[in-house]
Amino acid sequence: MKKKTDYFKDFIFNNNIFICPLCKENLEFFGQTFRCKNNHTFDLSSKGTVNLIKTKNYKSSELYNKDLFSNRRLFILSNFYNDIYQKICEIIPKSENAYVMLDVGCGEASHSINILNKMRSPYLYYGFDYSSDAINMASDFLGDNRIFFKASVDNIPIKSNSVDIILDFLSPFNEKEFKRVLKNNGVIIKISPGKEYLKELRKELALNEYSKEEEVFLNIKNKFDIVKKDKYINEFKLSKEQLNYLVKMTPIKYGGEINLINRITIDMNIYVLKVKS
Repeated sequence: MKKKTDYFKDFIFNNNIFICPLCKENLEFFGQTFRCKNNHTFDLSSKGTVNLIKTKNYKSSELYNKDLFSNRRLFILSNFYNDIYQKICEIIPKSENAYVMLDVGCGEASHSINILNKMRSPYLYYGFDYSSDAINMASDFLGDNRIFFKASVDNIPIKSNSVDIILDFLSPFNEKEFKRVLKNNGVIIKISPGKEYLKELRKELALNEYSKEEEVFLNIKNKFDIVKKDKYINEFKLSKEQLNYLVKMTPIKYGGEINLINRITIDMNIYVLKVKS
């Protein structure tokens, strides 16, 4: 059976588009280590991932931890997002050449692998997240054309003009970095919540209705050209077990009893974006 570290090494041998997060020079891979010409080094972990965050200010989140990501994976496995995955793959044109895909804030990568499994074209996939726990779990999905690394969306350690598709599934974005790493004809596929997303849970937790849908839209519109915008909304039956996963995957600390919610709404906006000409 192939080791996780071997997946990373084999991928990088032919597909290295990494740059140093400190000095922006090209990173070269030797043995178990990335090294730039200024001798900044980044070691491959036993999980087959690499930490490309080098800052004294890094602090792991107490909320975004292994327990949260484990429950998120179990909730995603309940197939609430399958139609969204299909819509995303239909957006991406068929191609004989492999797309270079960069997944921003991939988390533990359950959304990612479901999308990749539906892809109609070959791809080279780079997924990253700021959370160590998320990336450690994401390594479960390492493959010959998939690798994962730890990085910040504000300092993406990827060469300029090297990415065909940026995938942003419910994650923050950095306009400057997105524009830098995209090829001239590259696209961004961004998925953001609609106002009714998980509305039943918000009501049960006495939270206000999600109010940032219009704000997100205007922010995107100001920074990128919107090629296409699609709306997806559906209501699903929710079991007690699935509700437990849902509550535990949210970063909201809640110590009280949750009444049984037997329905849940998935409300998403799917944007196809290009850099403003």
